[in-house]
Amino acid sequence: MSVDAEVIELQPGEELPPQLRAPEPGAKVALYLHGGAFLFDEAPDLYGDRIAAALERPVVLPHFRIGPENPFPAASDDTIAAYRQLLDAGWAPENVVVYGHSAGATMALTVITRAAEHGLPMPSGVVALSGFLDFTLTQRSLADNDGLDRITPGQAHQIGPMYLGAANPEDPAVSPALAPPSTWTDAPPLFLFCGGHEILRDDTLAVAHAAARAGCEVELRVVAGQQHGSAQRAHPLTDLLLIEIAAFVRRCDDPMPGEQKWTGGSLEDQLPG
Repeated sequence: MSVDAEVIELQPGEELPPQLRAPEPGAKVALYLHGGAFLFDEAPDLYGDRIAAALERPVVLPHFRIGPENPFPAASDDTIAAYRQLLDAGWAPENVVVYGHSAGATMALTVITRAAEHGLPMPSGVVALSGFLDFTLTQRSLADNDGLDRITPGQAHQIGPMYLGAANPEDPAVSPALAPPSTWTDAPPLFLFCGGHEILRDDTLAVAHAAARAGCEVELRVVAGQQHGSAQRAHPLTDLLLIEIAAFVRRCDDPMPGEQKWTGGSLEDQLPG
């Protein structure tokens, strides 16, 4: 069954709707994991619609469990369950891209860090924008960018323990930035983005460096002067970012030999003055 480039919402425990079952051979889909500080849900028209249009494929938006009453691993379990549902419905893993923003970027990367635990194959690629990726809260940008970002270190110190619950912040299943090299050796290509003024900037840099050192294909975009949430706001950056992400996803759809792989130029170089 062919599916339009639209956002299809999914509640925890809900079955996939008919249009997502028995996909046509080669059909592509994106699993979009929303932001909201692990506290808030997200409507499809905030960002999901733009992703579907840019990637030209259906976008599944699972409304994973949120709030302090649902600490780890609740949201991550719901993410893994949604990914498994797609696979069980006949979507080939090489035709599924996982895409997350903010809290959703944390979820997106835990698909990689928890895949072995759940016996799941890797998706074709992972897009992670401005994720909270180190719950030990020891990265330097937390202090260096204090006062430059729209979120504060104090807020991060509130959100982190709320999401963790009783979990160990050093567990790679919780903090992808602390995952061992073996996690990234077999990981799919990554597209990572953060703003230069984000207090969580170094979370993204830590994942990028660890994954690249392990041999994973990594595309990293750090845009000077940008705060947390800049990937979603109405700004030329957002349009350029979606163009680059769409190009990355197309390369994941049809991967080239390693020596031919191309990494695009910096978004910062393309922004109007």
